Amino acid sequence: MKPQTRMHFTLSLLTAGILCASTATWAANVPAGTQLADKQELVRNNGSEPASLDPHKVESDVEFNIISDLFDGLVS
Repeated sequence: MKPQTRMHFTLSLLTAGILCASTATWAANVPAGTQLADKQELVRNNGSEPASLDPHKVESDVEFNIISDLFDGLVS
């Protein structure tokens, strides 16, 4: 392996490691002594059951609201 290639690989691996290690800092900060609920759930009153949760098949506001909540953490 050439020295430049080895250095590039090492720097890439180091950068990926630092990025992975820093993801823990993105979690929510919960103050000490805060009592969290035993059952963590989100209740959304949509009025009816969704026909599908497939993003390509969403046709109504009911389904869109649920899809929006599901993917909110992934895209923001």
